[in-house]
Amino acid sequence: LFRSAALLKPFIEKSLGDKKLVSVEFSAKTSAKLNLSGESAAQAEVKIANLVVDDPSGGIPKMPLAVDFGLDAGYAGQKLNLRKAQLNLAPTPRAKNQLALNGTVDLSRPNTIGGALTLNSEALDLTTYYDLFVDKGKTGAAGKSASPAKPADAKNPQANPSSAPKTEPEPVKLPIDGFTFDAAIGRLFLREIAITNFT
Repeated sequence: LFRSAALLKPFIEKSLGDKKLVSVEFSAKTSAKLNLSGESAAQAEVKIANLVVDDPSGGIPKMPLAVDFGLDAGYAGQKLNLRKAQLNLAPTPRAKNQLALNGTVDLSRPNTIGGALTLNSEALDLTTYYDLFVDKGKTGAAGKSASPAKPADAKNPQANPSSAPKTEPEPVKLPIDGFTFDAAIGRLFLREIAITNFT
């Protein structure tokens, strides 16, 4: 069991922009079993609690946030059995904020990955966590004018890349065969965006 707040604080503060980190708690609990003749196993539980951020704009509530991640996996016969990989965020009035991934990954064939994974959630509301790292007041490069494009040079075809003959790229063989990934999210919220029955 490992507990520390100083470990995450520098990384979080760098990502907050003009927001100020008030408090954060971090703990992790892990265990592993190595079995050369059977199934090796690993369990992990990571918790970030009491995450409070002071937002000068008032866009982020000062209520404590939390992030919990749990993992239970086994490995045998060159197959990864992902019994549970679950992410829990602080619930909101719109969502329970639980996301689960499970399934198997087959690594028994050389240079090929197979298997089946399933991702599901009843409802996710990512608004508060998104606002932690995005400044609503900044528009990025939207207010900057782009440099005017230079006219094409008829005497120098290389000055106009679009004039070069187009060729089809060589085929790429992905190291995936017989692999399925199913995702089902009942409701997904991000600020004013609402997505329902995402599959």
